[in-house]
Amino acid sequence: MTEQLPIRLKANDELRAQFAKIHSQVNKLEAQLNFHALTANWFGDEEAILSIELFIESAISFNDKVQVLQSESSSAITFLSDDVFYLTVLDSEPLQYYVALTDKEAGLMQEKPPLVAGLLQMKLTKVLNEIAAKHALTPI
Repeated sequence: MTEQLPIRLKANDELRAQFAKIHSQVNKLEAQLNFHALTANWFGDEEAILSIELFIESAISFNDKVQVLQSESSSAITFLSDDVFYLTVLDSEPLQYYVALTDKEAGLMQEKPPLVAGLLQMKLTKVLNEIAAKHALTPI
């Protein structure tokens, strides 16, 4: 039995179809971000390790997700920016954050595929640093 990493990344099917290498890039980035969080001592207290899911969405699926979740009364949506929100479900673990690749970012990634990994790393690190600030952790 394998244990899950505390920080998990998931790219939606639309992005996986659009960008051939996104699955491997997301897996590599997941390992890197967990390592950075480990070196920043996010996991020092084994009884209080945050479990975080970062969902990477297309602009369309992001907007669809917002509409569906806003209609559910068991969850609350908090926007960090126009392309990032997190979901608060009563007594829920893991923390769930949804990050959209804007149409402009997706277009740039189509034109220049080598930018995919760097763009994702920049966006997701920014979100993780927001989480760090909220939970009094060292930024990564």
